[in-house]
Amino acid sequence: MAVDYAQNTHPLHHVGLTVSDIGASVAFYAKLGFTPDEPEIVEVRGPWIQAVTGYEDAHLLITVIALGDVALELLQYLAPTGSSRATVATRDAGSAHIAVRVEDIDAEVERLRGEGVEFVSEPQTIPPGNKSLSGARVVYLIDPDGNTAELCQGAPVS
Repeated sequence: MAVDYAQNTHPLHHVGLTVSDIGASVAFYAKLGFTPDEPEIVEVRGPWIQAVTGYEDAHLLITVIALGDVALELLQYLAPTGSSRATVATRDAGSAHIAVRVEDIDAEVERLRGEGVEFVSEPQTIPPGNKSLSGARVVYLIDPDGNTAELCQGAPVS
């Protein structure tokens, strides 16, 4: 599904993620089901992006990929450059992650490990007593920039 950024009417317009290599990030998120796997990449600079970002030398590559009807905007700063790895730990305020629902978490972990994806742990089942979270299965994985992503499998229907 191609996302028309300018015409997107979804209440959640998009989620943005700054990356160090837009091509590597597109390839990673394609493994999680984001499309297209070869999106248009737009090079932007000039007064409007300088004003939006607050950087007078702002020069970026931007692309938008989607999972279902949720858009993920990937931004690579050509100038000014920043860190090439995520510097915020999951425990830190401001940390965010992208979570993807899967039908069979074990099969997805096996497939993604075969493609070289790094996981924080094995999938975990949330135990009873955790209200609406109970029974779901989850696992964190790491994208090419050290950002956290998550796979989630719903609790079995009884």
